[in-house]
Amino acid sequence: FTEVVVLKDATYNELDEAFWKMSDKLTSQDNLLIYYAGHGKKDNRLKKAFWIPVNAKNLEESGRYWYNTEMVTTHVARIKAKHILLVSDSCYAGLFAKKRGNENIAHDPERDIEDPAYFTKVLNRVARVYLASGDDSPVYDGMGGQHSIFAKYFIRVLKQNKATIDSLEVYHKVRKGVMGTVSQNPQYNYMDEIDHSDGEFIFTVRN
Repeated sequence: FTEVVVLKDATYNELDEAFWKMSDKLTSQDNLLIYYAGHGKKDNRLKKAFWIPVNAKNLEESGRYWYNTEMVTTHVARIKAKHILLVSDSCYAGLFAKKRGNENIAHDPERDIEDPAYFTKVLNRVARVYLASGDDSPVYDGMGGQHSIFAKYFIRVLKQNKATIDSLEVYHKVRKGVMGTVSQNPQYNYMDEIDHSDGEFIFTVRN
């Protein structure tokens, strides 16, 4: 990555402004990884999930400065980057998948992560994909040393990668590690109601 932006203990406005800056700056020649690690809440009355900035009010039901994950989807749709991977390590992150579950990921018969032609193909296609640390439920925010159990395996998979892998492969390996440790089910899918043409986010080792 040529540029990394870190928001630590972000407020609602800081989070929103970061999305607008990405929308203003990025072009179709860029790739974007968004990693949210923080609190997530669900409003059962609204049946919606929210990210919780540090200045959020009333943590029992959705209130002022709760960041609706549907706004995240809208921002991602606006950003022009060719490949976007949204990683959400928070409770109720699986509500990004409210219209489609893991089982609906189309199987690509040509998918072969040992074949450079496969990566050429998916790099030429637009990708709007997400990886969530769990489903429509709370998740563990510990058990990973200095990180959550999900972040522990996400970092491990990337560190162990010696070549080129796609985001779907990252998901499979992270899910295996997480589910082999705790009762938590990571999710992966294409983002709802956003232009996506069967691309994948690619991680490759820099020489």
